[in-house]
Amino acid sequence: MTLIFSLLLLSAGIQAKTVFTYDDYIEQAAQMININNAKRAVDPLKMAIRMEPENWKAYSSLGLAYMSLKNYTSAKDNFIKAISLKPNSTELLYYTGVAYARGGDYNTAASYFNRALAITPNHYGSLSNLASVQRYKRNDIAAEELYKKILAEHPGDFDANYQLGLIYSKNSDKTDAIKFLEEAMSIGTDEVAIKNKLEKKLAELRAKQKNRQTGSN
Repeated sequence: MTLIFSLLLLSAGIQAKTVFTYDDYIEQAAQMININNAKRAVDPLKMAIRMEPENWKAYSSLGLAYMSLKNYTSAKDNFIKAISLKPNSTELLYYTGVAYARGGDYNTAASYFNRALAITPNHYGSLSNLASVQRYKRNDIAAEELYKKILAEHPGDFDANYQLGLIYSKNSDKTDAIKFLEEAMSIGTDEVAIKNKLEKKLAELRAKQKNRQTGSN
């Protein structure tokens, strides 16, 4: 009797392990994402969505997995579904903007970043990405204001200082450009190519400013 009971318990335990819950699938996906294997996170997240189709979190996670795989169409589709379930989420609006931007649709990306900023005015990711979009669209006036907002909250931000320096480098007086580029240089970056460009630009602007000052004397 004891042996039969033990076998029944063992059988029940095996059965229990083959029945996965929503949380089990989410945990599986998280483990795959933590080891940078987004591809293997997709199926568990799809199973989680089948189990709880009204839960926004699985759609968001699936969107992030597709983003890692550079499948921006599927990423934005899942983010949009998540937004339909959680409309006022700054993070979801931001992620959707990023997906559109990476897919090359900068106008739609900007609209999502603006929606995120309408909810959270100082959201760093949305400010930074919207500024980048404006720079890409050659709208330096809008980009300048956004970078200034970033520096008001994050004065040590390398990219904001660097981009403002580049924007101001178009002015005849290079003083502001040099100031922001020198600040970017003092903050530093691990990207060798950007660092080299920065050093070259600074040397060029210092030379131009010196010539301008010499010519005015």
